[in-house]
Amino acid sequence: MVNWNRLAWLTLATQLVNAFIDSKPEVIWHRISPGWNLGNTLDAVPTEGSWNNPPVQAQTFDDIKATGFKSVRIPITWAHHFQSDAPDYNIDPVWMSRVETVVDQALQRGFWVVMNV
Repeated sequence: MVNWNRLAWLTLATQLVNAFIDSKPEVIWHRISPGWNLGNTLDAVPTEGSWNNPPVQAQTFDDIKATGFKSVRIPITWAHHFQSDAPDYNIDPVWMSRVETVVDQALQRGFWVVMNV
C-alpha cells in the first residue's frame, strides 16, 4: 500500500533540494525583502478561518505583489490535521491539498515562500 503522505513529503523535499540556491545570506536577504506574513490563517486552530481571518484567496497574493513584496511567510499548524499517531502522523489529504493550493498560489506569482511548520 502506498503511503501518499510520505510520498507527498518526499516529492516536496525533492523540489526544495532542486530549487536550492547556494548564495550568501545578504544576497538572499535582498532577494526576499520586503516580506509579508500570512499569519492567523493556516496556523489558526483548529482550522483556517478559526481566528476570524477569512480563508486565503489568490487575490490576496495579487494585492501584496502589487505593493512590492517579494516574499511571503506562511505559518502552518499541522497538529489538528493528523489522521494517525506516531510514527506516521498521516495528514488529512484535504488539509494537505489546501496548504498546497495556498503555497502554489504564492509561487505562481513569483514569491519566495517561507513555510513555517
